[in-house]
Amino acid sequence: MGELHADRERAAAEALGGHAHAGGDGLVDEPLGEVPLSAARQAGWPSYAKAAGIMALCTVLAGFFHHTGLAEANIVMTFLIGVILVAARYGRGPSIFASFAGVVLFDVVYVRPYGSLAVSDLQYLITFAVMLGVALLTSALTARIRRQADMLQQRGRRAEALFHLSRELAGTSGAQPLAAAAERQLHQLLGVEAAVLVPHGAAGLTAVTDLGESFRRDPREAAVAQWVFEHGRMAGAGTDTLPNASALYLPLVGAHGAIGVLGLRHPQPGHLLAADPRQLLETCATQIALAIERDQFAEAARQTLVQAEAERLRSSLLSSVSHDLRTPLATIAGASSALLELEHIHDAETRQQLLTTICDEASHLSQLVDNILQMTRIVSGSLTVHKEWQPVEEVIGSALGRMEKAMADHPVHTHVPNGLPMAPFDGVLIEQVLANLLDNAIKYAPPATPIEISATAAGEQMILEVADRGPGIPEEEKERIFEKFYRIRTPGVKAQPGTGLGLSICQAIVQAHGGRIWAENRPGGGARFRVALPIEGEPPHLDAEENAAEGEP
Repeated sequence: MGELHADRERAAAEALGGHAHAGGDGLVDEPLGEVPLSAARQAGWPSYAKAAGIMALCTVLAGFFHHTGLAEANIVMTFLIGVILVAARYGRGPSIFASFAGVVLFDVVYVRPYGSLAVSDLQYLITFAVMLGVALLTSALTARIRRQADMLQQRGRRAEALFHLSRELAGTSGAQPLAAAAERQLHQLLGVEAAVLVPHGAAGLTAVTDLGESFRRDPREAAVAQWVFEHGRMAGAGTDTLPNASALYLPLVGAHGAIGVLGLRHPQPGHLLAADPRQLLETCATQIALAIERDQFAEAARQTLVQAEAERLRSSLLSSVSHDLRTPLATIAGASSALLELEHIHDAETRQQLLTTICDEASHLSQLVDNILQMTRIVSGSLTVHKEWQPVEEVIGSALGRMEKAMADHPVHTHVPNGLPMAPFDGVLIEQVLANLLDNAIKYAPPATPIEISATAAGEQMILEVADRGPGIPEEEKERIFEKFYRIRTPGVKAQPGTGLGLSICQAIVQAHGGRIWAENRPGGGARFRVALPIEGEPPHLDAEENAAEGEP
């Protein structure tokens, strides 16, 4: 394994024309921002000029104090104030210059003989020394406080940037959105072109977003990124490890090892390796790695739950189907064989009973299969709702016609007020909901008891209701009756046939419409199921000809 890593390292070095160092962190020793001395001087001359200007103003102000008769101590304080201003504004170098300039100006302008560096009284030498010492000490302390303030301000900006990054990563899920958020935040924070690369099977590191393709497209860059992923160390532009790369690469290390690589492209890569930017980059890389790892764990947990739910559904479906489908099939097979064996019997009533049994069981079997197929569509996520504006009475009539034979033993009462507005819904799916609710009422309501179906408009909702006079629903089971394969088991009451999918299918269809379904017990006995469908948007307007046609007798 060590030889394999060494070979890959040599290959990456040869691809870049550089040398990969196995030891150390591979960073250039020079800190970010160091410039040649001449450049530093050129950059500092304006500050020294401004310091000279401030000391000149202090000299003028001191002259005013001198002519008003103030003591020399007050004049000295004027120059010290100027030194403090220069130190606070322009740093240590100009403040030292201002300290010496203040002593010289005080000596030349305000100490006899005027206009000369000579002094008439040797005690002024002590004054100059104290003044210079105090000025230098004051300038040093002021410059130090200024540096500390700048450092605190920079740390505050860094903390704020990390807060924004962590907040956006915490509110994002999915590999691509996470990578896009990280790349966007790093671009805003450091002005770099960033890309997140993650392993993808035999293909090696792949870019999560389109922006990362420019990092991966070049074989040399891909080799450096692969080296960083395998060794878990920074490499690339600005470092001593594979420095000929065009970008800097950092490993994304999570709680369980490397999970990817962060590529950064900057016009001056060395700027990213100074103490402050490097610390910020490493912190950002850690946050990005933890966010990606968290999303991977969440996705793995979701997949595990889906597999467990699918396995539970499969087991429940097989156990239910094995019983509920076997019963009607056995009945159909028995009635068919009886017809074949009793072919010589001319008893019309017996034949009619057997044929009716076959027809009823075939219808029951068809309904079971429809429910199973419908639940399969719901679980797989392929259930599609096609909403259309239509009158509710039509879908109620279709559901009653579909269940007419099954409801032969029950009187049916419908309550649909005149002028009921149209509602947007999928007619086929809502008909399935009403059919399942009617089938549920038939199973639990005693024969000859009425079944009621009604529709009302309440605000921005259409309320459909199916009620019966059965035993009702125990309070503790009102929520569980909508679970898959769940059926009420009432002591002393014969268990009803079925898979226990009807009500769960109703709930899934209603929720797909943006509505809700619930069950209640009726005063005087029985249960009622209510479906609330939202009425959103404006219904279509019929033209004058259609209205006239509808008004004709």
